[in-house]
Amino acid sequence: MRNFNVPHTARWVAVCFSFFVGSLILQGCGEGAPSPEADPYAELDAAFPEGLTAASAVAGRAQDKAYMAEITAGAEKFSSLSAKVAELDRSLEHIRTELAKSLSLRMGETIPDELLEDELAKYPPYQTLLEKRSAAAAEAEAQRLANMAVIRDRMNADNERYNALLAEADAKAKAAGLPTRAEAAAAKKTSSAPAEKPVLNAPTVEDLAKKTGIPLAPAKAADGQ
Repeated sequence: MRNFNVPHTARWVAVCFSFFVGSLILQGCGEGAPSPEADPYAELDAAFPEGLTAASAVAGRAQDKAYMAEITAGAEKFSSLSAKVAELDRSLEHIRTELAKSLSLRMGETIPDELLEDELAKYPPYQTLLEKRSAAAAEAEAQRLANMAVIRDRMNADNERYNALLAEADAKAKAAGLPTRAEAAAAKKTSSAPAEKPVLNAPTVEDLAKKTGIPLAPAKAADGQ
């Protein structure tokens, strides 16, 4: 009778089991598990984690220090120009009010608006301020349009960058023999859609007769025939 060494056998089994489990772990971390580098959409998702949405676009622009500095400077300049226009408006209104009072006292009655406008047209200080006001308003409007152009150009840049990264990712997916993200989404939508039930025609009397084996009753002859 053979004398088995139980401790040695147990140790051998434990070593084999450890090797087996280790092999499975290595297989699971090998080719079967996709790595970030193998994902064709990794760069796109890193740049646009939530896709191209209004919220993500605003958040991305808020993190651009150069862009925010340009926008802040533009907003401050527009605010300053707008304040200048408002100040000139107050000065013009003051001259208008004082001239109306003076003319009304001279005439002994409230001066009509038409006559006041004629007098203002001939009053140099008022016309000088009016020209300054027009120039300041035009400058403020130009600054407003410039600010809008900066925002619009940055928004277009976001769209162009997203589309470029998406096109590049789609090309990588096709080169790797993988479906594009749009194709995968369409396939998933199709597979999750409820299957259409086939339209079944109602059985005829002849079909029931054949199925049951009961012959059809002969049609009654018409009266008199």
